[in-house]
Amino acid sequence: MTNFFCLAALIAALTPQNGNDSKSSTPSYVVKENETFKVELLSNPSTGYAWYIAKKGGSTGVDSVGHSYHVAYVGMPSTGGKETFEFKGVSKGISTLTLYYTRPWEKDKPAQIREIVVEVK
Repeated sequence: MTNFFCLAALIAALTPQNGNDSKSSTPSYVVKENETFKVELLSNPSTGYAWYIAKKGGSTGVDSVGHSYHVAYVGMPSTGGKETFEFKGVSKGISTLTLYYTRPWEKDKPAQIREIVVEVK
């Protein structure tokens, strides 16, 4: 019975919540030119949801250089994991990356929106 509650707590912790928008004008990342950085977001593709780069605002000083998904627990289907985006600062300035957690076939508002402010020095 204890294992059941531990599993339920784990699933609840890994399940992204709806309507949880994160917006800030303070730089989330400060990087040098040609420096890479990673953004990790909880995700559960078995639900049809995934993170997508919606737009890059401000200067175009940041490029996407990689994307991967890692399951939290191998052998436990539908438990979710983390999506990792890797970006590179390519020119000085401040950029805002907007990522949507959505199902690509749905036209509704994304379940989650993350705005990440990046300053390249």
